[in-house]
Amino acid sequence: ECNVLLNIFPPFLLGAFQRLEKLIVTDCTSLEEVFQLQVQGLDIDETYVLNSQLREMNLVRLPKLKHVWTKHRKGNISFENLQVVCIQECWSLKTMFPFSIAKGLQQLEGLTINRCGVEEIVSKNDEGSNNHEI
Repeated sequence: ECNVLLNIFPPFLLGAFQRLEKLIVTDCTSLEEVFQLQVQGLDIDETYVLNSQLREMNLVRLPKLKHVWTKHRKGNISFENLQVVCIQECWSLKTMFPFSIAKGLQQLEGLTINRCGVEEIVSKNDEGSNNHEI
């Protein structure tokens, strides 16, 4: 159990875990965000490119989780290998995927959401983006 962790991957650590294939986070009562793509409104540098190898993500009993990903307008972050996402008992989570992330999830085969506060699977188009297709 973790009671002080607010996010798992701050921007400066994203590249270090680029080869991670499976992520399981359970019973972390303080966690608010998994992938922090912005810090105080500053986006990750557009010259930085992240092509994550993440294939499976399980998030369970995270009562304060607000975001899996922060909204991110630039196309330099990709989770194109993600195949399975399972979210359970994350009552504060309202939106599953920001538009900018969702449009790159072409390998996604399974999405399970149980006992969560999710209102949107994909958020409306991120500010500043002119692309309206997924």
